[in-house]
Amino acid sequence: MSRVMQEIAGTHRSENLAALSSLGEQVVLEVGRQPVSTNA
Repeated sequence: MSRVMQEIAGTHRSENLAALSSLGEQVVLEVGRQPVSTNA
C-alpha cells in the first residue's frame, strides 16, 4: 500500500474513532437519564 493511502486510512481511522467515542458518550448520557430497570 502506498504511503498516501496509508496516511488517508490513518486519518479516516482516527476520525472514525473520534466519532465512535462521541457516539458512545451520547449513548452513556442517554442511558444515564433512564431508570436502570429499563436497561435490564
